[in-house]
Amino acid sequence: MRNASLALLLVLGACATEATSTESSPLCAEAAAHMDECFPGMETAAPEACSEDDASHAQWVVDRSCDQLLLDAGDGKADGVPQLEGVRIRREGNLTYFSIPLARTAESDRKYLFDSMITKFSGKMAELNTSMKNAGVDMSGVLTGATATDYLNHYAGIVNGIAGNNVSEDMAVTVGETVQNPKKLSSWQRYVIPQAFIAYFSAKFSANLGIGGGFSATVMLVVQPWLTLAVDHTLAQPKVVSKKYDVDMDVLGVPNVDIGFGAGGGASLRVGVGAVFGPVDKPSDIAGTGIGLSGGGTIPILGGLSAKVITVLKYPPLIILMLGYSTGTAAEVEVHGNLQEILDLNQFLTWIHGAHLGG
Repeated sequence: MRNASLALLLVLGACATEATSTESSPLCAEAAAHMDECFPGMETAAPEACSEDDASHAQWVVDRSCDQLLLDAGDGKADGVPQLEGVRIRREGNLTYFSIPLARTAESDRKYLFDSMITKFSGKMAELNTSMKNAGVDMSGVLTGATATDYLNHYAGIVNGIAGNNVSEDMAVTVGETVQNPKKLSSWQRYVIPQAFIAYFSAKFSANLGIGGGFSATVMLVVQPWLTLAVDHTLAQPKVVSKKYDVDMDVLGVPNVDIGFGAGGGASLRVGVGAVFGPVDKPSDIAGTGIGLSGGGTIPILGGLSAKVITVLKYPPLIILMLGYSTGTAAEVEVHGNLQEILDLNQFLTWIHGAHLGG
């Protein structure tokens, strides 16, 4: 359950109980209640006592408004406050697009922080637009010259304040700025909700005589769904004007060696689908060294089924589940342990070129 793990984070350490402290601290309880108010959907437990340092931190929490704590959540100024994962912000004309991996919206806190970021951006832009109109600027037309420069500089400053990403002043013409942050996901989100999906094609050769092994090369298309909200930032009261679902895609290559137990062998072609579990901000995040276990059975002409689970060696780890259909000249039943390197397309083509030349 995620609430137990998030509780400690959300109190910002303000309510930790120490063995040497026995006095009750109403301030810690007040800080916990304040965090619950600011971050709906999360449960914060307040212990009966806390140290002097913790009480001081609790006072800091109580003194900050929900808006301030939300900003802290965006830029990471407060240790332990939940942060958004992989938010992309871009501007095209009079629209500002906010995008987040669709799987992130399954957690109420992530969705709430995402919506709050857009709300605060819209509010700040309303203040800017009003001040520009009061200065006699026609916001319905295309801004040019010094007026446009001034407006875009203020715009970049607002994005900086909301996203806390040190966005440069040329943000207005930059596509795909990403809000970076620690990759923290609850266990159920990491291992139950797919973060991305894959389709793959693989060529494999194996030989098994009780103990055997094989070699394969796989081309993998990784697709990650995103939720994108567009805000018309030029309106007197900026608002979300469209909602759409996008996909982020990348092509990766996977050379693989395996060894284990089986009978038979031969060459086979495999096609299949799969899902990725774990903190993925973009499809290429699954690149890296992986270990896994595969199994399957194939007979000539009719083909067969294969399955594989891969753990990508990162922290926290990524889990890839794959299920495929195989065909070809192979006749085998096997269970193998696998070692693979997941490469971006350029690295994979370089590897193929080197293998073809024997280098």
